[in-house]
Amino acid sequence: MATEAVNGEPVNSAGYSAALYHLFNHAFFKALLFLSAGSVIHAVHTNDMRDMGGLSKSMPITSRVMLFGSLALAGIIPFSGFFSKGEILSVTFDAGADHPGFYLLYLLGLLTAFLTAFYAFRLWFMTFHGEYRGHDHPHESPRVMTTPLLILAGFTLISGLLAYPMQGFGNLVFFGRPEAGFPLVGIPPVHYLLEALSLGVAGLGIWLAWSIYETKRIPAERFTRAPGGAFIHRMLTKRYWIDDAYDAFGRTVVYGIARGLDWFDRTAIDGIVNAVGRGGMRVAVESDLFDRRVIDGAVNALSLETVRTSWRLRQRQTGQVQNYAWVVVVGIVAVVVLLFGFSFLQRFLGGR
Repeated sequence: MATEAVNGEPVNSAGYSAALYHLFNHAFFKALLFLSAGSVIHAVHTNDMRDMGGLSKSMPITSRVMLFGSLALAGIIPFSGFFSKGEILSVTFDAGADHPGFYLLYLLGLLTAFLTAFYAFRLWFMTFHGEYRGHDHPHESPRVMTTPLLILAGFTLISGLLAYPMQGFGNLVFFGRPEAGFPLVGIPPVHYLLEALSLGVAGLGIWLAWSIYETKRIPAERFTRAPGGAFIHRMLTKRYWIDDAYDAFGRTVVYGIARGLDWFDRTAIDGIVNAVGRGGMRVAVESDLFDRRVIDGAVNALSLETVRTSWRLRQRQTGQVQNYAWVVVVGIVAVVVLLFGFSFLQRFLGGR
């Protein structure tokens, strides 16, 4: 972590304030570029730059605001990207004094600055310069689309100058802690050289894009066919082989883990589930037998006996009055016999 002397005091310049400042600026010029691309696509009905070209004549507003965004993205002074990107590179370079590995990061940052400027102006030259290669009749977008572009273009131009009168952008986002902000005074002279180097690298990227896609002085095939250029071209088209690494990782590690989990699922999980299922079927079969033989048997026996009893009682109901009278007489006689028999037994037993 590098420090700088500001008014005799060491000031932390870890880089997070510069990064947030760049994010702040990035919000303007990247939004401007995306909306400008939408304006172009709205006009030509395609997103293939090979079918564009010469649109600066028919789309002057979109052409100029997209130039603003490209200059800011490339880090060209006085646009906003110059200030924040340069601060990030300077802080990274300073960190190399304590950790030499940061010098490699600084070189990678310069390479990225070169490539960013190159592809940004490759886009701009192929889209707005040369002859139109499409089939439609492009026209400028309506005001409802161009007005936001003009507003964003204005912020893209001036937002880079906002941090310096504000006593450090980091003070705004880190609750007034002065050690969080990048210094505004006492900047070492080497930082001016670093800014100039960053600006020169970006200018080199713009010049290369101009030479290849505008003037055609340098054929693009020279870079794709030369040994070193072919390697760089392949490296960039293959995206540094990161996707290939992901694919290889997926085919070996992830696929192996997936096969292992599949085996575990089929042998262990499915085995447990199938065993539980077979046990459940056995319990269901036994429950069915118990239900049909015991529960249903008891219910059916009770209902059958109820039917039989009702049938016997029904036999007693003949519907003839003489039968009912005979039953009444027999009942009375039985009651009388019981009463006299009970009285006789009492006397007989009492007399003894």
